[in-house]
Amino acid sequence: MGNAILAAGVDVKSADGHAEVAAEMRRALSGLLVAARVDGVVRADLELFDLLALLYGWCTAAKHYGWDSAQRDRALAVSFEGLMPR
Repeated sequence: MGNAILAAGVDVKSADGHAEVAAEMRRALSGLLVAARVDGVVRADLELFDLLALLYGWCTAAKHYGWDSAQRDRALAVSFEGLMPR
């Protein structure tokens, strides 16, 4: 997703437009989350804040520790399993 944002010409380090991009991302994720709840593919109690915190954590850890693709896949698989309905 980061590459797509950069390819669109968004300067993520600039204050100009950053709030607009963040708001659009929250709106898009919120819509996806609502649809996933309705379809029963995620936990009913999963909130947007939870999802954003997880996304931030995954991205930060992957960057900080230099995860390879196997590490990313494993971390996401474990996390996604926890998001499934009970």
